[in-house]
Amino acid sequence: MGTSGIKERNGHTSLDFEDFEGQRFRMVIDATNKVVPRHKSPVPAEKQIIGLGPISPAVPQLDRTEAVLTRVMNMRKVRTYPATSTTGETHVFEMGEGGPAAELQVVVDPTHGRCPARRWRRASRGLPHA
Repeated sequence: MGTSGIKERNGHTSLDFEDFEGQRFRMVIDATNKVVPRHKSPVPAEKQIIGLGPISPAVPQLDRTEAVLTRVMNMRKVRTYPATSTTGETHVFEMGEGGPAAELQVVVDPTHGRCPARRWRRASRGLPHA
């Protein structure tokens, strides 16, 4: 498991980390939307993690994905920024009122899909739900 330092990324304070299966996550401070802690949780409200975001799929080309997101799913493209771990770009789409919990950040990585066999085996164990 690895983590990054707490950093400002794309206008949001966040922390990147990877679990034991190699799945990558980002915790983001959401200053846009009201966050409501779970009152019945054994974890004190000030220490609860309320959601993870954003979802960041990787694609080799953006055109088809962008068409589905904007024409079928009625999302809007709001910004683009350099990808952190590839030479490509990250394209941010949002829904509803926006904010980190309403974003889909599509990483365009021309090498995506050329994964070594060991990564495909690891990924086949299970996929997180969005």
